[in-house]
Amino acid sequence: MKSEVKENRVDFSLIRYSQCWEDTEVLLESLNIQENDICFGILSAGDNVFSMLAENPKKVVALDISFPQIALAKLKKEVFNSLSYEEMLEFM
Repeated sequence: MKSEVKENRVDFSLIRYSQCWEDTEVLLESLNIQENDICFGILSAGDNVFSMLAENPKKVVALDISFPQIALAKLKKEVFNSLSYEEMLEFM
């Protein structure tokens, strides 16, 4: 049973991710997203992906291997869609 669990896990000895904060303004300026663009991003906490969406592209595809990060981004999406601006700021 233990070998099955190991097989389903990501081998982090081969994956590296620098712990840095991307500047969303630089990202958006560099990408120059247009209305018919389809964008791809690492989901992470969703901040950069949501910023891409704010530029009104045709589609944004986001990927992440971390289930907690995916859950956090889904929660933020619901907050953005369900709460008023003031409530959203308080929640965040």
